[in-house]
Amino acid sequence: MAQSDSLSQSVLKQMDTLLERYQFAVVESERLASLVAETESRLAQMTADVLALEAENERLRLAQGINGAPEERAVLKAKINEWVREINTCLARLNA
Repeated sequence: MAQSDSLSQSVLKQMDTLLERYQFAVVESERLASLVAETESRLAQMTADVLALEAENERLRLAQGINGAPEERAVLKAKINEWVREINTCLARLNA
């Protein structure tokens, strides 16, 4: 009888240990999920910032091309020609 009581106590202790580990794992999982969501939000904001800065950089390069050296004007002219080709392609598709 003492042996079965000892065994029961051992099993109960193991169950308590498992329950504590499970509760810790649940709390840790929730903390990590929150951290992932926060990190994804920051990543999305940084990606939007990068896109805005790249667009601003493009505008500044084009503005500099107007007043800049001949090489910069050539880059500006090539970019304008590319835009004109894209517009013509779009118009052709609309008219088709």
